[in-house]
Amino acid sequence: MSRCVLCVILAIGAPGPKHAPTKDHEIVGEWEIQSITQRAETRTWTLEGLPGRVNLKFDAERKVTWPDKEGKDRGAPNQTYMLDTTTNPIGVDWITTPRDGPRRTVLGILKIEGDKLTLAVAELGQDRPTSFDSSKLSSTTVFVLKRVQKKRN
Repeated sequence: MSRCVLCVILAIGAPGPKHAPTKDHEIVGEWEIQSITQRAETRTWTLEGLPGRVNLKFDAERKVTWPDKEGKDRGAPNQTYMLDTTTNPIGVDWITTPRDGPRRTVLGILKIEGDKLTLAVAELGQDRPTSFDSSKLSSTTVFVLKRVQKKRN
C-alpha cells in the first residue's frame, strides 16, 4: 500500500509537460518594412503619395498601427493581433474590425530572429501558411521587417 501512495505522490508532484516560453513581448515595438514578397515577386515598401517610409507597430495591448515618419497611422483602423506561441512557427491572427463592415481575420505565421521579423500572411479566407515562402501560385504574402531602434537622448 505504501508503494501505491508513493506513486500517487510522485505523479502529483511531477512537473507537467514543458511548453515553449511565451514570447508575446518580443513582437511589441515598431518595425520598419524592408521588403514584401507576393506571388514570388519581392519589392521594397513604399506607399504612393506618402512622404518617406511607413512602419508596422505592434503594441502590448495587441493593437496594430502603420505609422509614417510623422507618427500618423496610415493603416486601416481597428487592427489587432493575437499570437499562438505554442506553435512553431508562432501563429498570428490579424484582425481588422471596420466601423461599417464585418470583422475580418487573416491567418499568418511569424518568426523573430534578433532584430528581424519575418511575417507570412495568407489572403483573407485562406488557410494559415506553413512556410515563409511565396510562389507565383501562393496566396501568401511575406513581410521582412527590421526593428526600429529607440533613439537615445
